[in-house]
Amino acid sequence: MWPPPPTAGTRLPTGTTHRPPGLPQALSPSRGRPTAVGPTVPPIGRSADDGWDCGELNRATGIQPCSRLVPDTSKSVRDALAKGVKADLPHLVDWCGTYIGSHIKRYEACISSFTFEYEGIVVKDGKPTGEILNATWAVGQEVKLSGTSSTFTQQLIIVPVEIDAKFVSVTLNVDYNCMMPDVCSNGPQSWDGALEWLGTDPFSHTAIGTIDHTWNAEKNAETLDLSTKITAYSPVANPAATRWQSDGAQIRCDKISSVTPGCTFHKYVPTWVMNFAKTPPAVAHAWLIQSKLPNHPGSQAANKPLFYLPAASKNASGRDPDDNRKVICPDGWAAAYGNPDATPVTEISSGDKASCDEFAYASTYNSGGMPGGSTGGMNEVDTGNDCVQTYATRVKQSEWHLYDDVREAAPTWQEVCGRSAMSSWINSTSMGGAFSSGFSTKYRMLDKDPYWVDFPEFAHCDASKATVTCTAPKP
Repeated sequence: MWPPPPTAGTRLPTGTTHRPPGLPQALSPSRGRPTAVGPTVPPIGRSADDGWDCGELNRATGIQPCSRLVPDTSKSVRDALAKGVKADLPHLVDWCGTYIGSHIKRYEACISSFTFEYEGIVVKDGKPTGEILNATWAVGQEVKLSGTSSTFTQQLIIVPVEIDAKFVSVTLNVDYNCMMPDVCSNGPQSWDGALEWLGTDPFSHTAIGTIDHTWNAEKNAETLDLSTKITAYSPVANPAATRWQSDGAQIRCDKISSVTPGCTFHKYVPTWVMNFAKTPPAVAHAWLIQSKLPNHPGSQAANKPLFYLPAASKNASGRDPDDNRKVICPDGWAAAYGNPDATPVTEISSGDKASCDEFAYASTYNSGGMPGGSTGGMNEVDTGNDCVQTYATRVKQSEWHLYDDVREAAPTWQEVCGRSAMSSWINSTSMGGAFSSGFSTKYRMLDKDPYWVDFPEFAHCDASKATVTCTAPKP
């Protein structure tokens, strides 16, 4: 059994801000911006530049209808949405009420909170009189995907905020569309609450609608965009409509990462956190290289993600990730050339011996072993001798140190990769099935997908000096 979590006295740096895995990523407000629904009629007394889409003037009543959707993260809108969700019909995405603005995870999205406005502009002799009838709803949109299904669900929450009694009533028509009908079908809508509100009882109810969409799974991978359109009309005013979509919440469905189809929000960048409690030297090595070298592989703070290189049959170049490893860590390198003070953990694995650990990982385009040019490598080196050289030694039970290998030239800190001699069990356990069968499968990672690597235990360390010394305390 592995000894208690160690104190690693290491030459280590800092440089990233830890974002816990699974924390939603904010989407740019522009990525949920409504778009005009044509054909529209030129507004009277309103500007199309302000997002208004207007319908035909009702000649009998002298009212021109206009509508728009406005991103609104105000407390009043959030409170209206929270109040409008019934206890027996909760949010499709349970954390949507927690965050302001648009956010995504890998399988869930809250595409902002909006106000949908429907106005009746009173017109006489071709000119607005200044009287305007107003109707407003708070709108929340949520999408839930599945990593094991090609069918996914949308929910729209519509809560009345204001309905002018002069409208008599206002009815909404909602169209959910998967914008590529040849590859994605739209199921029937289901609504809890009518889509009509009376001016005499404007706050009578909330309407919550759900709909399923299904990718046809004929190709290995496709991206899908969703569009939503609301049309409003009244007995005294003609229809006006507004459509919106969020390109930041584009959906990718595939049957490459797994034979079972599934869909993700592929623009969400996941974070891989190495297991410090089990493999402290491997974590220390990766942290040192990420933080100290100018290419900062995998650092979110430096905006330098790692780019995933899957098996040769699943990447564009046909490159076997093991070929990257052989450039940096040739077979037998640790036994022949690795520092002899690298400590095996024979109490865990009786046959354990020293092996070669590299960072950035071999299964990335960031690996020093990945050829550049058309193959796409970002940090190509001729040999692992061009990397920063370290080794991991255990000075006593539960205390590991990561040291420069003084048999080699001191690092310039301009290198693009790291190579370290350490326990084979620690090296293989630091990634192994936890990444390939866990992380990459969980997030349905495909060729060139970006991801971050984080090491929260070393967030206090300082990498600004030429010689980096840091102690990582026990958890």
